[in-house]
Amino acid sequence: MLDYNRKGTLQDQTGFTWVFYGDNLKKNEFYILPRPNFIYDSSGNPALKLVTYNTDDPATKGSGFCHFEVELTVPPEIRSAIMSEIPKQFPDAGAGVVINALDYDPGAVALLTLNDGTGPLEYQAPASVFGANTASFTVDLTAKMMDTVKKILTTPGGGFNIKYTMSVPASLPAVNATLSFDSSIAYQYQVTHAQHHTWGSDTPGSVQQYLTESQSSKVNIQWGIKNPSQQLVENVTDWANQTLQTLVTAKVNEALAIANMQSSDSFNISDVSSFTNTYSENQVISWWLYPQASLPSLADLCKDLAVFCSTVDTRQETITISAHLPFSQDSQNAPNVPIKNSKPVLLDKVTVTVDYPGLNQAEATYTFAQNGSHLFTAPFNSSHGDVFDLEYTATFKDEPGQVTGKVTGINQSEYSLVIESVGILTVTFDAHQAFMSSGQDNPLEEVTIDFYYMDGMGLGAPIHQGAIIKKGQDPLQADITSYTGYPINSPYNYTVTYVYNNGLPYTGPAVKNQNGFSQIIPQANAVHETGLILAGQKDTPILDVVVNVWYEHETSIPGVPNQPSPESPAVFTLIPKSPDDYVRDTFLGFINQNQPIIYSSTIDSLDGQIVINAQKIDNHQASIMISPAQRYFTVEISVTSIDWSKAGFSNVEVLIMPMVAGVKRTQQSRSWFESDTSSNYVTVAYNEGQAVSYDWEIRYKTTGGPISTIKGTGATDIILDIPASPLPN
Repeated sequence: MLDYNRKGTLQDQTGFTWVFYGDNLKKNEFYILPRPNFIYDSSGNPALKLVTYNTDDPATKGSGFCHFEVELTVPPEIRSAIMSEIPKQFPDAGAGVVINALDYDPGAVALLTLNDGTGPLEYQAPASVFGANTASFTVDLTAKMMDTVKKILTTPGGGFNIKYTMSVPASLPAVNATLSFDSSIAYQYQVTHAQHHTWGSDTPGSVQQYLTESQSSKVNIQWGIKNPSQQLVENVTDWANQTLQTLVTAKVNEALAIANMQSSDSFNISDVSSFTNTYSENQVISWWLYPQASLPSLADLCKDLAVFCSTVDTRQETITISAHLPFSQDSQNAPNVPIKNSKPVLLDKVTVTVDYPGLNQAEATYTFAQNGSHLFTAPFNSSHGDVFDLEYTATFKDEPGQVTGKVTGINQSEYSLVIESVGILTVTFDAHQAFMSSGQDNPLEEVTIDFYYMDGMGLGAPIHQGAIIKKGQDPLQADITSYTGYPINSPYNYTVTYVYNNGLPYTGPAVKNQNGFSQIIPQANAVHETGLILAGQKDTPILDVVVNVWYEHETSIPGVPNQPSPESPAVFTLIPKSPDDYVRDTFLGFINQNQPIIYSSTIDSLDGQIVINAQKIDNHQASIMISPAQRYFTVEISVTSIDWSKAGFSNVEVLIMPMVAGVKRTQQSRSWFESDTSSNYVTVAYNEGQAVSYDWEIRYKTTGGPISTIKGTGATDIILDIPASPLPN
């Protein structure tokens, strides 16, 4: 892996400084940080297009768009020069110096910065984790911006500024770092800055801005060495802030996925759980790198601007499809390609067809053989808007059959085909936190992961795999990778079993409705933070609030001798300083509690005392809002009637659509795989006096067979018992 402290530099003839790093274990192995550049065609022309609209409308005349593609490159002459430079800067490298490809993590993005004279404008594009880390930009331009872009391209030394943000596996330097996020503080910021309802999805980098402005995040770094260099301090601080931003974004995306929301919908940050993650020396982390450079202008390349420009009479709909996939043509030697049975899983080609009114049929299909993008254009259809459908067929190099998929109602101008689209699922489980000392006399020996996945349409065989991470293993990680003959686009579930020195195991409740390429396994007794938020009210000034929180039953979580109970609840007193003050505290429950928390409170106000009786709330609820009128309704979804050994299905999904005062709330989804008999809970907030009910739908899924569905409406029961089998139609 990359050793950030083992860093060398080389300045080329243009004055650009190349950076290269040594490996943390093998002194003769090195990695070169590549440089952003245009993608060029066989004639040496950059992948660049400018289209100007020559319309009759003065508002759009002269406007248009710019499309171009970039990648990360290391020219052969630079590679040779660095090979010669390594023995000078690193005499201990010895003979047989090797330059390896960086092992990129998913989630890389490229950032374009333009300036129209009023300030910098930023545009972000996802970058492929495979091949040359390609990224494409399609930027709508006003007439003024069109002139600015043309000036940039025709000025020597004045090309576009591109900066990549990407990560590689690395070993953390001699520090202990604690990264935390408090969603209750973030919520207070959100309700007083209502324009930021999407919490960071509106502009690149805004998550970091909101974290800073709201003061809802904390970074605590403790050095294990004396007098670390200023550069190392800055690098570790950058890593911590970027990692915290990534963690919060992942939590937001997880909450959106569970609630079946789109990022453009109004989103409440109080639905996101608070968290505290700890990292220690030598832990394998994602270390952030920022390759950046100014692209050469057309003047630098001795190219005529007119070759790349065209004019049309109508506004165009631009649809950019990118392929971020392990193609055999450009990814076969990459260290991060998916593996099936010790053999790389590589694609031969992917054919995509876009459906948009007015798109010429002959131009609606394109075949990718390597990572990159393709731009589809058609006259803009005002009645249809910016919505299109996509079909694709993926053919693998050494795997039989094909993977096909269809995505409808895409309401954005860009879409990326990623490995999940073609049936490759890779999840990395990191157990570093699980093995941290918890003061137990009985140390943890290993953790076992039991992983379940079934696609939402029930088309293919379910994935059921396991992995073991043992104490002392380096790194404390395990990967689960599966190839399937259908797109993987649904959440997955997994359970973690903690095996201790005395051989007695403890299996935590199933972790459900997860997505993403990495999961952190916490300690068995890790806490779950539930924010308690009291929002002041000017019309009914509150003097103080006493809150009680407890669990109805104890569980056998290792290292937790006493849990809050009805006889000994956790007690909080919240006292506002002014009528409109926000007061908050945090209940520290447990991630591995497989039962709801119970909450009650007494509110003293100028209008008298209000008693809120005990209410069940999902243990994974991010926050409890406290007010004289706020109440919670929780339905328990039980699968105790299902005998999985006899069931004719392998997966059950339940959709709950809460109704409050006749208004639909966000639909919530819960799922079970074979052998899972635990209950799930759905909690919805309402005001006292409002009617609460829910519609439900149960989907029984069988491998490669039809989905059997039963439904109900207007339910008010607090327990929904799932029948042992689908009822006859």
